[in-house]
Amino acid sequence: MIKTWQEGDVDSSGVKIHYYRTGGEGPKLILLHGITDNGLCWPEVTEALGEKYDIIMLDARGHGLSDHAASYLPKDHVADVDAVMENLGIAKAAVLGHSMGAVNASYFAVTHPEKLSCLLLEDPPWHLEPQSIVRDNDQWRKDIILRRTRTLEDIMAEGERDNPKWKDYVFPTWAEAKRQVDPNVLDWADKGQTFANWQQIVRDLSCPTLLLTGGKEAIVDEATAKKAAALNSLVSVANMSEAGHSIRREQLDDYLKAVTPFLEKHAR
Repeated sequence: MIKTWQEGDVDSSGVKIHYYRTGGEGPKLILLHGITDNGLCWPEVTEALGEKYDIIMLDARGHGLSDHAASYLPKDHVADVDAVMENLGIAKAAVLGHSMGAVNASYFAVTHPEKLSCLLLEDPPWHLEPQSIVRDNDQWRKDIILRRTRTLEDIMAEGERDNPKWKDYVFPTWAEAKRQVDPNVLDWADKGQTFANWQQIVRDLSCPTLLLTGGKEAIVDEATAKKAAALNSLVSVANMSEAGHSIRREQLDDYLKAVTPFLEKHAR
């Protein structure tokens, strides 16, 4: 963590939510990470935008230094974001989410529209099939439990091997997050209808929204992106065709070329 940053904890109905804050000049920008990551897994964004925006990064419940919890549904994550904003006295912010964080951000946008100036969604897992989610998550849960027993160096080596496009500085916080995460965070996808109503969520968005999509290895394909844009005129799409699911980590320059002007125009 950069020395000038602040960090602290907020109580969200009995669950401790940890946050980091850059304290930069300009509008507030809240970052919501993907599942099994943590709030420090945004070094590319904070390096590029940290002086122009007051960036607040949450450790989602069950991740990082936040408490493990009994429930990990989207509504719980939404309540956590609201609790942080209330505690820090933030009336309105731009919100950028990746993967799980993107879905949670979209839920927050439709339930608390007055609190967002704009919304940015990095490859939200919108069209995954429920049956495949449960099947894949059974193995993923076992992998999470095993990873928590391994050394940081071993996890970093795995990440470097599997993600050759990522910058070296990404891996330390990414690996540490894997040792911190509660395996039960996967309930976020297993329980309820997390993805089933994404089209209605998109219809209900009332702020400018930028959907960031990748190539063949990403989740949101071209047809899904076109559908989202057709559902709501406030949704625009920026495609990074050489990136996978972690778009900012794999095609950063183009990512920032899309994100930066969007925030300059809409963040308040």
